[in-house]
Amino acid sequence: PANNDYVATKSGVEFRREWQALEGMASLVAPTTGPEGNLYVSLGNPPGASNLFALDRRGNILWQTPPWQNRDDFDSCAAFNAPIVDTRGDLYVSDCDQLWAFRPDGNVKWVVELPAPEEGTAYQDIDEELEIFDPENPAARISVRRRTPMRSFVTAFFTADGSVGGVTVFGDVLIVNRDTGMAVAAPFRIPGAPPPPPEPPPFDKFMVGMLDGRMIQPLFDLVVGRTFKSSNTPAVNALDGRIFVAATGSESNTGALYGLDFVPSPIAGELGVVRVATRTLIGKESGSSPSISPDGSSVYLGDETGKLYAIDARSGDVLCTTAEIGILAGSPSIGNDGTVL
Repeated sequence: PANNDYVATKSGVEFRREWQALEGMASLVAPTTGPEGNLYVSLGNPPGASNLFALDRRGNILWQTPPWQNRDDFDSCAAFNAPIVDTRGDLYVSDCDQLWAFRPDGNVKWVVELPAPEEGTAYQDIDEELEIFDPENPAARISVRRRTPMRSFVTAFFTADGSVGGVTVFGDVLIVNRDTGMAVAAPFRIPGAPPPPPEPPPFDKFMVGMLDGRMIQPLFDLVVGRTFKSSNTPAVNALDGRIFVAATGSESNTGALYGLDFVPSPIAGELGVVRVATRTLIGKESGSSPSISPDGSSVYLGDETGKLYAIDARSGDVLCTTAEIGILAGSPSIGNDGTVL
């Protein structure tokens, strides 16, 4: 939950390849391991293919989501999300416009719509032509046009009270009951400025042939921190449940680290609230994903100007910065002794 990349195991210094799977498919995030030892991999395959696979520890496919055809199916925005798994083995992962909950055997537990962003937001009216086919008669193909909104998470999170939620790329926070998918928090939108407009990839072969073509431009925007209000994975502090997410700042060409507190309602059936507890201004764009120190006292992240920030997790005050990491650095990794990589 702290998003600090720390794993409490000793690894070897020499490695060999045991197996490979899912050849020819593009995975943008690391697989997730369930409590039973299975691996869950989300992908960005085009229509007619699956985008979530469960593998055993020898790389055999246990199950996969049905090949997707339309916006009601599990689609290619899954590539932006690592599935998160609870202690019962249930999975939670977003696609373009829905949050999905799966049982360990691949059966769907529930599906809920993700919040719609502000009017005029990019990627909400994608008019495209698709070839739809009948699996029982592959030769019978028909062309259809459809509109699919994009408002994906960049990986969900669990809250301190056991709910599940996430922040969409346009800054909308959704928190729901893990068992039912019913909302437990009132709608909330991070109060950041509109992000910069889309920017074409610098070369025309970026991810071509590896990813659903519709996802190539959004992926590039995600990498360079444009178009989207929040392009990063949130981190949750195990000490007090505070949710940290990097997003756009209050002014254009600025970023901010937001510390969000989710306060569940004490009255059954009523919605809790999400509040901005801290807001720390950082440099241009929305920075990297935040990482929390092992003792929960500090949060670390970078911005697009090359600065690395250490921020007090309670007050939001900047403890120190360094400008030596270079631009476009990835999310910081924090060792158990507090070393920042």
